Amino acid sequence: MGRMSGIPLTEEGRDSVEGISRYFRGKNIDKVYTSPLERTLETCLIISKAVGVKPIKEAGFIETNYGEWTGLEFSEIQSKYSSKWKKWEETPADFKVPGGESLLDVQKRAMEAFYKIVSDSKPHTKVIVVSHVDVIKSLILEILGAPLSLRGKFDVGLASISKVVSDPKRNYRVSFINNKPS
Repeated sequence: MGRMSGIPLTEEGRDSVEGISRYFRGKNIDKVYTSPLERTLETCLIISKAVGVKPIKEAGFIETNYGEWTGLEFSEIQSKYSSKWKKWEETPADFKVPGGESLLDVQKRAMEAFYKIVSDSKPHTKVIVVSHVDVIKSLILEILGAPLSLRGKFDVGLASISKVVSDPKRNYRVSFINNKPS
């Protein structure tokens, strides 16, 4: 869990990403952005190769900083930090993991990166963003105008696709979430 370095994709992960890269082939993708962590960069390189676009690292899409929870399994956190875990689950927007960040912090930086991409892009630009579960969920919830406390009400799986579309006035809508192409 968290911003651990040196974590590559597993063979199963690479196979899943190959499925995603096949999904995007021929879709005329203009730009591909990625979190700078190794596992997302590796994911992005596979997709970028398939669509013929050079990846762009964007720090705004990096994994949540889980501070002292980094590297721990959820079961360990729930056991070792039960009261803090409860606060994290109940008030994710406000609760800052010791030495880390709150989900509101994550949402703000991810939305800044999202809006920068939008402002730097022409209408009808097709962009892929490769990121992490909580980052993607926070973006989706902001676009939907929903509170971060609803992040547990839907899934964003590993190697899945969620799609946001924009009209010419830059009104956004979520087209689908957690699609897993075969």
